[in-house]
Amino acid sequence: NRITLVPVADVLYLKAEHKYVTLRTREGEHLIEESLVAIEREFAERFIRAHRNCLVARRAIRGVERAPAQAFL
Repeated sequence: NRITLVPVADVLYLKAEHKYVTLRTREGEHLIEESLVAIEREFAERFIRAHRNCLVARRAIRGVERAPAQAFL
């Protein structure tokens, strides 16, 4: 029952789980009620949609690699 202000620059990723979104920083996790869609709209320049339930901070991405085709079989 408390409010914690988290600077957007500290957020590594946000992941939707049921009714809430988990916001992850280096220090820990926080639950928020804001939707990923609303966060994505407001902070599009800071986050990339990595999955339908996950936004990742652009600054936290070091690279992207495609999985081998047989991994999907």
